[in-house]
Parts: sequence; C-alpha cells; structure tokens
Amino acid sequence: MKKQKILVYIFLIALLELIFIFLFKYNYNNLELGEFSLAKIGNIIDLAFSLLLVIPLLFHLAKSKTWQNRNFKFILKLSIIYFLLLVLAFILNLINFKFPQTYVLGYPLQKIVFAVFLISYKIIQLYVIILLWSMLFIKGITVYLSSVILLALGIIIILSCTYLYNLSFPKTEFKKDDTAEYNIGVVFGAAVWSTNMPSPLFKGRIEKAFQLFKSRRIKKIQVTGGNAPGEISEAKAAYNYLVFKHNIDKNKILIEENTSTTTEQVKFIKSHLIRKKQDNKIIVISDQFHLRRVLQICNFFNVNAIGISSDYNLNWRELFFYRLRDSIGLLLFWIFGI
Repeated sequence: MKKQKILVYIFLIALLELIFIFLFKYNYNNLELGEFSLAKIGNIIDLAFSLLLVIPLLFHLAKSKTWQNRNFKFILKLSIIYFLLLVLAFILNLINFKFPQTYVLGYPLQKIVFAVFLISYKIIQLYVIILLWSMLFIKGITVYLSSVILLALGIIIILSCTYLYNLSFPKTEFKKDDTAEYNIGVVFGAAVWSTNMPSPLFKGRIEKAFQLFKSRRIKKIQVTGGNAPGEISEAKAAYNYLVFKHNIDKNKILIEENTSTTTEQVKFIKSHLIRKKQDNKIIVISDQFHLRRVLQICNFFNVNAIGISSDYNLNWRELFFYRLRDSIGLLLFWIFGI
C-alpha cells in the first residue's frame, strides 16, 4: 500500500473520530444535536486534537522523501484501534446497554467502563498525533520511544493547565449590585456519614444554602443526591438536616434522590428546574474546588447558573486532592462528556 493511500485512510479515520466523539457526547447526555455548539470549551478541544492530527498528515503527504510505508502502516493500525474503542463506547451507549448497578471507587460502573474505553482511545490518539509530529523532526527508531516520553509530558501539561483553570474560580459569583431573590438554590450532594449525618464537607454546602434562604436570596432549596445500598440518600440527609436543625418549612425544600454524579445532577436541573418551571436562573451551591466543573457542565447543557461556594475550609492536602480529582473530572467531561 502506498504512503499517500495510507495517509488518506488515517485522515478519514480522524474525520470520522471527530464526528463520533461529538455524537457520543450529545447522545450520552440525552441532548439533541440542535443544541450543538462549537463554542463550548470541550468541543473546541476535540476539534483541536483533530487538527493536530491532520496538519502533520499534510506535511507527510507533501514530503517526497519520508519514512517507509511500514511506519505509516503501524500508525494506521493504531488509528484503527483508537477509532474502534470510540465506536464501541458509542454503540454501548446507543443501545442503552444495562450495566450492573454497582459502584467502583464511589462511581457508577457504567461511568467507569465508558471512562476506560474513552481514555484508552484518547491516549492512543495522542500517541499517534505526537508520533506523526515527531517523525517530521526525528529520524530513526528512537522516534517511538521519544513519542512515549512526549506523550507522558503532554498528559501532565494538559492536566496541569486544567488544574490551574480550576484553581482560578472565585469564592462567589454574586455581583456587588446583585440583590435579586432567586427561585431555587441547588445543593449538590456529597458524602453522608454512617450516622446518617452529612459529612463536614456536605454540611458546609447545606449551611450555605440555609444562609441564602434566611437572607432571602433564594425562595426554595433543592437538595440532590442518591445513595449506596443500605445508606440514607445524600438528598434525604440534607433534607433532614435543614428540617430538624434549622426548622425550615418542608414545603420550601425540594428533594431528588436518584442522581449519583455531578453531570446527572445538572441534567436534573435542566430537565426539571428549567424546562418544566421555566426558571431563568439557578443558583448552584457547592465547594469552590467543585464549582468550576459544575458551571462548565451547566454551560454545556445551556443552563444559566450562578455558582456560590460554601464556607467550609479544607487543609492544603485535602484541598489539593479535591482540586486534582475535580480537574480530572472536568477534563473527562470536556473531552468525552462523561
């Protein structure tokens, strides 16, 4: 097979990959393609990856003296592998494959399986991108090892940039002249202790919601979050805390007990608090390290939200861990929509 033909096949796979990742993201999140916007950060990142793959292909096509065909055949095989991983994830989601209702490291098995397929696909694709660029400047077999090193460095840089972006989120988004009363403040769920009491982190979010309610910044409080088998739900723990500790009228508290992830909770806001009640703006209440991801997901779902941080303080080790975890979560949502 001639070099030109191989490179054309790699180009076609790159084009199909971009289409399938967009289809997967919107289908996975039950969004119509009519809601697609290239202006979203995650969609821009996906497009950038494709361009970074296509540009070196054009250079290799233009060069008369270049690598032997077997080198490009190897890249073609890698391209087929990463594309099949993406297609498999797309098909599993399209047929609504039923995963066991179990949790791994606190996350639903379904999300873990999709994450494994999609991360594997993206790592292989990144290696292909780096390999194609490296082959323009590096000669000999060392290009393959050099590309592995550059891949590791690239992943660290991408994650570091996401971490710094997450780090820049302000304590509150209220503007100085904003004195409006909003219809609903949504408290995002967090861990519940074995005594059926909210963890200190979760309690901080609930207390912030109470402060906003007491100061008449919000009319009602929406608590969210499901539960692991045998445990009280996060939403129920928050509901009990507000009713029994702060004596809030039960009619002022809305409860949702079926969601288990941040994305699912934003989906709930879109489907139940925006479309049905026609609220113009929602207040979302969580921790500062978490709100950047919450608001980016809200933006993807076209939910107009204001983020308000709790006052709970973490030590630097805990804060680093939570920021790193949420930065990884934000990156996964940007690129894959999960």
